Amino acid sequence: MRYPGSYFHALKGDQAGRFAVRLTANFRVTFGWDDDCAVDVDIEDYHR
Repeated sequence: MRYPGSYFHALKGDQAGRFAVRLTANFRVTFGWDDDCAVDVDIEDYHR
């Protein structure tokens, strides 16, 4: 997941335990992990 430009990072605050990958300047794919699978996958603008 850490390919150049992906800005893969763990989220903080009320979304702690979730992760994000950049799609565009404001939009991210956010998700959690359950064993080896991504779960609760969303596309969101969490900077609003």
